[in-house]
Amino acid sequence: MSAQWQNPRGIQERIVVRGILVLETPTHLGNGDADGPLDIPLLLDPLEGRALLTGTSIAGALRNYLRAQDTRLAEILFGTPPRDFRGAKKPVSDEESQQSLLVADDALGEKPRVEVRDGVAIDPQTRNAEEKKRFDIELLEAGTEFPLSFELLVTKEHPNELRQAFVLALQGLEKGEVRLGKRKRRGFGCCRVREWHVERYEVNTPAGMIAWLA
Repeated sequence: MSAQWQNPRGIQERIVVRGILVLETPTHLGNGDADGPLDIPLLLDPLEGRALLTGTSIAGALRNYLRAQDTRLAEILFGTPPRDFRGAKKPVSDEESQQSLLVADDALGEKPRVEVRDGVAIDPQTRNAEEKKRFDIELLEAGTEFPLSFELLVTKEHPNELRQAFVLALQGLEKGEVRLGKRKRRGFGCCRVREWHVERYEVNTPAGMIAWLA
C-alpha cells in the first residue's frame, strides 16, 4: 500500500532559514485599525506590547519583489490563488490553484521605539493637499530589529527552481531591495537582513524527518 497519503504534497526537503531584519528608515507596520487616539497606529503584540511584523506582510512583500524579477519563479514559490488576480482572461480554478511552498512566521520585535509624524492626503487629480484631510501616523524608529524565520517546502516538482526563487527573494532582503509597510514611496520601510542561518532536512528519510521534528 502506498504511503503517499502521509505526504500528499510530495515534500522531499525542508529548508529553514533565519535572519535578523533591521529597519533602516522609519517604518509603519499596521493592520488598518484606527480605534485609538492616532489615525494610523502601529500593530503591536497584544500580550507583550512588542512590535509585530506578520508573516503575511513579509510573504506579500517578497511575492511582489519576486514578481518584478521573474513572474514564473514567483508562481512556483508562492503558488497561484483560486481566482486569477493578475488580470488574465481565464480565471484559475480551484483545482488549478496551488498553495505557497514558503512559510513565513510572524516576527516579534522589541518594545517599540516610536515616532509620530503628521501627514496630509493628496488629491490624485490635482496633486494638491486635500482640505481637512490631515492625519498622524505612528512609525517604528530606524534600527528596530525583527528575528525572521522562513521554511521552504521543496517538492518533487521544480525543486531547483524552488530553491532559486527562494534565494532570489532572500537576496532582495539582504540587499535592502524589499520595503515593508505603508508609504514606501515616501522613503519609509527600508530594511535589510543580516546573519542568515540555514538548516536543511531531507524529510523523505527517517533520520531527516526526526531531525526536523526535533
